[in-house]
Amino acid sequence: YHFVFFAISLSLLGLGAAGTYVAVRKRRGDLDRTLLGWLALLVPSVPIAFLLIANPFGVTHHPPVRTKLLGGDAIVYLLWCSPLMVWLNFCGGVVLTSLFSRYSERMGRLYAADLVGAAVGSLACVALMKYGSPPAAFVAGVLPLTIALVAYARSQSVGPGDRVLAGVAATAGLLLAVGVFAGPSIYRD
Repeated sequence: YHFVFFAISLSLLGLGAAGTYVAVRKRRGDLDRTLLGWLALLVPSVPIAFLLIANPFGVTHHPPVRTKLLGGDAIVYLLWCSPLMVWLNFCGGVVLTSLFSRYSERMGRLYAADLVGAAVGSLACVALMKYGSPPAAFVAGVLPLTIALVAYARSQSVGPGDRVLAGVAATAGLLLAVGVFAGPSIYRD
């Protein structure tokens, strides 16, 4: 249970830091471009973070993935994974906080949709872990993020250059996710 509390704490650190970042950043600028930029950063970050978590530098005494939380390498591995987990939650937190602040007059509906989405995502993760594998559940998160990125790029008042950025990020994220699934079986098990 210590690792669960640690993982939850890292998630809350990323989300809290994102909320603080959105609240105090000086440049308000164009929110559509900001949201699109953070979504475009998040989509390829998920498979890259997975690959870095599955192939840590400096943890060399044990075979990858299988025994990272055993023996003397556990602290090194946790220190390696922590910034990656905070980063993913920070990016997602910036997107959610920005949307919540932009559409604050619809906060009840937005928060309800957020809770329903989190519940569906949690159930989908459990099913993916049971019938697939935990790495599959981790990397499968790229698909809804890509859908959100493309939908946001198409529906908002962003320029053609921003739409190209969204397309490149979506393509890169999907190709990296497919690469994880098509790669060595150690990433899928």
